[in-house]
Amino acid sequence: MALYTPGNEPDNLKKKLTSFLAKIDEYYPDKKVVGLHNEHKKLGERLTALYRELGYESGQEMLEAYGYEYAQKAKTSRSDDEKKAIQLDLINRLKERIDGASTYKSISDLKRAFPDLERDITNAHLTKQEFIDAGIIGERVELTTDMSEELLSKLKEVLSKYGKTTFVSLRELRMEVPESREIIDQLKAAWQNRGGADSFLREKGIITAEAEKTVIAAPPVQNERGGFERSVILGEEIRTYGQFTRQHYGLVPADYLSARASAMPSGKLCRGLSLVREVI
Repeated sequence: MALYTPGNEPDNLKKKLTSFLAKIDEYYPDKKVVGLHNEHKKLGERLTALYRELGYESGQEMLEAYGYEYAQKAKTSRSDDEKKAIQLDLINRLKERIDGASTYKSISDLKRAFPDLERDITNAHLTKQEFIDAGIIGERVELTTDMSEELLSKLKEVLSKYGKTTFVSLRELRMEVPESREIIDQLKAAWQNRGGADSFLREKGIITAEAEKTVIAAPPVQNERGGFERSVILGEEIRTYGQFTRQHYGLVPADYLSARASAMPSGKLCRGLSLVREVI
């Protein structure tokens, strides 16, 4: 039984109730309250607080005591045609974003590639096979000579734009030529069980085994900041952060950062040297 009947509420609750019912009348002028918690969440929270303060068992009991009809909104399930339309719309949107053959191997790959569509992909309830049939997820295809040569040709075309055709490793190739990454991913997927993409590219001369054996020869330790600056001025190739620090030059990271500020491309010294080289 309620603590207070309509019209007998204490003043503090009467003010809250008057404000609440005014909103209810605004949204439900016919006094039939349906789907309140779904359509007006904040108002639903106010109802919950009020019926407890007034001593009712539920929001429905309270509203009915004040002359309203109350009902939860019936949940509607989509028809098969509606589900198919939603799935087809998602597939079409994904196809518009995928250029050429799909490199995605799983539904998780799709969600990572298109985070803005993650919820739609989940709610579509499409299976991996349905994505494969639609051409969104690619099946693992056995590599053929023609396919490998076609990918190699594309890679060489990309490299020609950068003026460099040989690299020490796949990592260096990916870092220095960002446009090559998609091609490399396709090669890696195709060559996964055939010795690896690096072996194929080494055979074709894109990755040089000779360079791997001689690269990054550690210079002698020089326990002075000047050693780093001399290497930069002389144009010696320095490939790793470790070569700048304590291991090779006796520099702690803070000293390295200080030296880099004055000697690397963003520093005044290197800009000055660049101007001198242009004049010479």
